[in-house]
Amino acid sequence: MFRLAPSLRLLLLVIPLISWANPMRPDPQSAQNSSVPDKVRAPSPRVPQLTGIVIIGAWQRAIFSGNREQAVGDRIDGYTLIAIDATSVRLKRGSQTTRLTLQSTGELVISSAQED
Repeated sequence: MFRLAPSLRLLLLVIPLISWANPMRPDPQSAQNSSVPDKVRAPSPRVPQLTGIVIIGAWQRAIFSGNREQAVGDRIDGYTLIAIDATSVRLKRGSQTTRLTLQSTGELVISSAQED
């Protein structure tokens, strides 16, 4: 009959004890006492700051903080720019629509030069 070496026999007895003392296994008592919230709220995304609007004929751009120039359809900070008008822009994220309005409006009218 095959005889196991004493060290192998000892190893076979110790392996179940080692696996039971796994430090990565959660403690059953602390798992019962901990209270886990049912819902965890993710922070809402930061809405970009509108700093300017440029409209020249059909060419329209919204300027956001950091001098980021965006056209309709462009994405910024997880939002999609869906509309630009003279004083505000509309952004969409999922089913939520947000309207950003310029704090102060200014108008610059450029006309063609006239000969003297």
